[in-house]
Amino acid sequence: MKSKVTATALILAALCVPAMATECAIEKAIYTQPNAEGVTLTFRPASEPNSWSDLEATLKTPTREFKFSMTASNGYAFNYLVPSWKDAPEDTEFHLFLYGQDFATLELPNKGKPAPTAILAPDLGPLLYYTEAMKVQE
Repeated sequence: MKSKVTATALILAALCVPAMATECAIEKAIYTQPNAEGVTLTFRPASEPNSWSDLEATLKTPTREFKFSMTASNGYAFNYLVPSWKDAPEDTEFHLFLYGQDFATLELPNKGKPAPTAILAPDLGPLLYYTEAMKVQE
């Protein structure tokens, strides 16, 4: 078995056809990982919205699907993906950085808002590398 994702960061760029990512709503954007076929990140309305975002994120790999709610810390804040799939690790959060077209940092998205141009989730690389999510037969 060999992992297709060997980097320690997951960097996702928006694909929004036919419009540019900055012109389409976050729920219509599909984020992909360069050089990782079959890895996508999408957003849809959350079944249980929270005060930071009314969306949930879904990371799909060739073999598995991971669902996350989104939150932020108070004060000097970071954004986080919070695992919400069935066998998710407890008390775990993954940093989430959202960037606009000029690479200015953005707040967590809400329904109907423009899609960020790029998303950086540096903690997801190890999750994918050390789970069966990205394992493929040689």
